[in-house]
Amino acid sequence: MFKRLSFITAVAALLTFSSCDTDFTLNGDYERIPVVFGLLDQNESTHYVKITRTFLGDGNNYDFAQIADSSYFDQVDAQVIELDNGVETRRWQLQDTLIPNKESGTFYGPEQKVYVFYADDLDASMEYKIEADLDEGTYSIDATTELIENFSLSFLIYSPGFTFSFGSPSSSATGNYNSFISSYNEGKHAALYNPSLNIKYQETYADGTTAEFVIPWSKGNVEQDKPESPKTATLNFAGEEFYKLLESSIAVDANVVKRQIVGLDLVMAIAHTEFAKYMEISQPSSSITQATPQYTNINSESGALGLFSSRQIVTVAGLQLSSGSVEELCTGQYTSALGFCSSLPEHSGDSFYCD
Repeated sequence: MFKRLSFITAVAALLTFSSCDTDFTLNGDYERIPVVFGLLDQNESTHYVKITRTFLGDGNNYDFAQIADSSYFDQVDAQVIELDNGVETRRWQLQDTLIPNKESGTFYGPEQKVYVFYADDLDASMEYKIEADLDEGTYSIDATTELIENFSLSFLIYSPGFTFSFGSPSSSATGNYNSFISSYNEGKHAALYNPSLNIKYQETYADGTTAEFVIPWSKGNVEQDKPESPKTATLNFAGEEFYKLLESSIAVDANVVKRQIVGLDLVMAIAHTEFAKYMEISQPSSSITQATPQYTNINSESGALGLFSSRQIVTVAGLQLSSGSVEELCTGQYTSALGFCSSLPEHSGDSFYCD
């Protein structure tokens, strides 16, 4: 009994003494850590780099995340330097600018501060280095990347009069559809490709108004085995898959008078080896612990996080369907109920010609 009372008395005394000072924090010592993200693309003329910092407060950090200044450095002096075998050839000063956030979320909006420079002639044979001095020299970062070099699509895509031949007037009856098969030359320093076709079509409504839509047809990610030893690879879009995709993506609508294919854009998105590695490691964990490693190629004594790398997005816009493919679209087993019509002159006498 004595021991029990002593224990209770000790606990009561501890609580009494603790109540004399109610100021405490759940957070330990905190140091700002730079967070950098930038991707260069020689096909672009405007290049953005996001430079922010980690933050920590004694209140609700979800509230701090909504305050832009919680994530910004007070001062940023950053340059991107072009290097030819380690020798500087050009230099660009990054300027801050505001761009819209894609969507609202955990962090501040509706706009965000990024850093930009302009160059429409980045050279794939060069290296590019970012250097930044943050908060008057309190922090500094640097990182270097190559660009994607020597990637090219088959000349077939660029040939005058080229069309996608996915079907023919007999495809529904015979079950025989065509595939678009072509080649491309892999790029040096590349590791991942995402080929896609953006299918653009127009709807005309009973009141005479129109609207355009895009259906993305992605073939998923394709890996490059040897980033430093590119080879020739194959691109394949199956015709029957094309019609099934339209069937599943477009609803029958009595208010739609007609639909017409506007064109198809072939898009090849290519990731540098560092970018591909960053994406792979940053994917959500499938383990029970949900622990994921961090990957960064940003150099800093303060332990910076993020990525400075490159990608290349190659787009061939305004490609068209062959005459037989359009007829199958208008009359075939998968898409005839969707109200597509043809504006091609060779179909002017057919029932599926656009009035």
